[in-house]
Amino acid sequence: MKDYQREDDMKKLQLNFKNNLISVLEYIASSEKSQFYQSQIPFMILGEELYEQWHSISYVRDKEWFQSIFNESEKRAIWDFDKIFNEFYQLGNDNVIRDTNMLLMNKDWKIIQSKAQDVLRVVLQS
Repeated sequence: MKDYQREDDMKKLQLNFKNNLISVLEYIASSEKSQFYQSQIPFMILGEELYEQWHSISYVRDKEWFQSIFNESEKRAIWDFDKIFNEFYQLGNDNVIRDTNMLLMNKDWKIIQSKAQDVLRVVLQS
């Protein structure tokens, strides 16, 4: 494979990854989008699904190709969000996480939604 093809493939991967990150943040940030997502897959446990999707994003945070997608302020916003999002799940909110209505009404989840909105503003302005 020629170098320019690899570069093109890498750019596609990065764009796809960034779009996925934005999509997950949009679902987290908006109760309406979360409810729509839940309605499309009724058997899904929304809180667990959003966490797993986010976790798959944060899993590659140390990869060079990931690091080059975002500027420093974007990375800082993403990892600040990652920290509070993980803390929410580590607090043992199992009952809240497993019930979409309880999740979307939870005061700590509202903070997470607000932080996701903040990250979206930073990432989308670039």
